[in-house]
Amino acid sequence: MATRTRAAAKAGMTPGVRHSPNRSNGEVPFIGLDVGYGYTKIVFEDGQRIIYPSLVAPVAVTSIDLGLSLSKSAVQVEGADYVVGEEAVQAGWRFREQYDGWWTSPTFKALVAFAARHVPEGAHVFTGLPLHVYASAAAQTQVAEVVRKGLRTNQVTVFPQGVGAFFAAIAAHPGSEEGRNAFVDIGMRTTEFVGMSNRQFLSDLSCGKVLGVTELFARVAESLTHQHERTIDPYEVDLAIQGLRPIKVQGDNLAQKVIDETIQPLLKPFAERILGEMARLWGPGAPSFDRVIFCGGGALMLKPYLSGFRGKVEFLKDSQYANACGYLHFGRWVYQRTVANNAVHPSQSEQDRQGESIQDEDMLRVGGTI
Repeated sequence: MATRTRAAAKAGMTPGVRHSPNRSNGEVPFIGLDVGYGYTKIVFEDGQRIIYPSLVAPVAVTSIDLGLSLSKSAVQVEGADYVVGEEAVQAGWRFREQYDGWWTSPTFKALVAFAARHVPEGAHVFTGLPLHVYASAAAQTQVAEVVRKGLRTNQVTVFPQGVGAFFAAIAAHPGSEEGRNAFVDIGMRTTEFVGMSNRQFLSDLSCGKVLGVTELFARVAESLTHQHERTIDPYEVDLAIQGLRPIKVQGDNLAQKVIDETIQPLLKPFAERILGEMARLWGPGAPSFDRVIFCGGGALMLKPYLSGFRGKVEFLKDSQYANACGYLHFGRWVYQRTVANNAVHPSQSEQDRQGESIQDEDMLRVGGTI
């Protein structure tokens, strides 16, 4: 089941209801979509957000007999039925597929199919790929095709993950695109290291590593499983650390102190691995960059151990939504430039004007097809 953020709840958004365009004159709505290894995030133009765990479970025949096929999260992919998010947990087993190319899997397709319940048909969807696979044109095409089919739209733009954080920073602090900025996006499976200079993506100072906080949750889960003789999933650890749901053992809540004491010794060594990658890529203290900005779901958890990288570092607010918000902000920027070009070149077709806008020399250049 999709969960609402506080902002969405205040706005009165109901999960499962497809939102209509919120710009005038029937114009195509823009959507920021981040299908992460841990959570899937959807961001709308009016500030509303949806988040749900990137968990998928097949619906067994016995479950269908029990009525699970009527579940709010049930979707069909390639002739098979799946439940998504929290209901995947309730179905009794869950999995996160963590491998390059998972975007062609039934799991990824099910997560996108569930997103279709919230995204209006024909929306322009902005999404992304980890840096270490973004260079593959085939991967970009595969993701775009899955999203097009799943969300019933012909307009999909694929970015490198981490670059979304750059646009999120611009949205939060207008004018911050000037100068040289380094972003570290710490996710569930990967960490993206992104160098930017005045909207220019610095490919030689950017990379992605399979280095995510799921590794920490898995080690904690393994330790707790051994201690309590009850299989504990990394997802349960994630929720417990966030204070969202306690881990239950024989009907009783596992003390938060036990979980904290298990993960605490792991945090500093893990953060040091990230800092080591930063120093290798950018030099100790990243002296050539004006700002170093951390984001992603793992950033705040590791904050005490990352802050010492140099005299001043920054942490984006709403880190977990940084990429989805950034993708959407970029969409707005493209739209505004297209409108401006319309006034200058009224005889051009809409498609030509938008293509020209995207290729504008002032536009972000990421080295791939967008």
